[in-house]
Amino acid sequence: TASSHPLFYCQGGCYKKLEPQQKLKECLQAFSWSIGYIGLNECSLLMRKVGLDKDFNFALEFLNHLNKRLEAYSQTYKMMFSLYGTPAESMTHKLIVKDRKKFGQIIGITDKEYYTNSFHVDVKVKINAFQKIQQEQESFHLSKGGRITYSEFPNTRNTQAIQQVCSFAMKAGLYWGVNIQLDQCNECGNTGEFFEHLCTQCKSTNIIEISRVCGYIGFRRLDNKSRMNSGKQQEIEDRVDHFEKPIKEHDDAEIKDFDINNGPGIRVSVWLSGCPHKCVGCHNQQLWEQKLNEKINIPKIIENLSRQETEIGLSILGGEPLTKENYSKVLELCKAVREQHMTCNKSIWLWTGYLYDDIKNRCHALLQLIDVVIDGRFVQELKDTELKYKGSKNQRVLDAKTGAV
Repeated sequence: TASSHPLFYCQGGCYKKLEPQQKLKECLQAFSWSIGYIGLNECSLLMRKVGLDKDFNFALEFLNHLNKRLEAYSQTYKMMFSLYGTPAESMTHKLIVKDRKKFGQIIGITDKEYYTNSFHVDVKVKINAFQKIQQEQESFHLSKGGRITYSEFPNTRNTQAIQQVCSFAMKAGLYWGVNIQLDQCNECGNTGEFFEHLCTQCKSTNIIEISRVCGYIGFRRLDNKSRMNSGKQQEIEDRVDHFEKPIKEHDDAEIKDFDINNGPGIRVSVWLSGCPHKCVGCHNQQLWEQKLNEKINIPKIIENLSRQETEIGLSILGGEPLTKENYSKVLELCKAVREQHMTCNKSIWLWTGYLYDDIKNRCHALLQLIDVVIDGRFVQELKDTELKYKGSKNQRVLDAKTGAV
């Protein structure tokens, strides 16, 4: 009866007031009822031996079946039933503990501490943001009682890339979120994404870790403590960014698709080997040595630049792209990109350890084809992690054709 919750049913909390002795039925008829689910990725692995990042057919069959059942319930009980893609902050851990106790440890299913959020692909899968949206959007629209999808970003510096993915998600009709790990050290003030609960700069454990969990921002760790259950903590640890997918074939120079750390917006980046500068503190020391017979896979780069979802730029880095061994290859690449995309001015950026004045004559033909040059050696003493597009304060972001800052 209504007396079970007088504040809600008798005193105005509900949309209508009942007398304490009245039955709840006439109120409940107008309520909506959500049936939630989690772990669809694990179900697919168990039933079809494939995760949702590879095949969403099982998910669609399952969700369509549930929706038909809920439509039948709505007709039978004259109530509004809907399907809810549940984030399940606590249940994600509780259920897997119960299932492991009952069914044992099953590889890929119960051998971790959490079930995957609703219809989402495995958080560990290396997939770019557009692919994730495309994979999840049909299941999203079938979960009418509540749903969200998200993209994992490494940081917020590249706002143009965030806007590009946001526009893509909006066109797909999604409720979409941005996941960013934002941590802060209470000792040195360093901010960013920390690993193993240590400040990346001073290695202090006196840090604050902030993550977006189940649709809201929360403290993952505060004063070396966490209120999150072990399942949700492991899920956050397992998350990978939905960017920078390496493409490597034979002796080709490394290509990174969906790069958002080197230039504005979403880009394809090319990394050439060989560097005469050998700067102290360089984070690409594996590219110092010139690889014999290294080629640039121009068709693959053109293919990735020609996506229809959004405008994609090109970034050329190393190593040193302007060595004698690399220059002709880079020139050929830029000519091919300009010829392929004559109707749209593709953004081309290049990083070099040489100073602009030292290359403006010998590299004149190339500089006419690119837009921006970041020049100068990396200087460890001038390193600044807050700088955009460069590593140390001496380096400059220049107009490639004029040398203007």
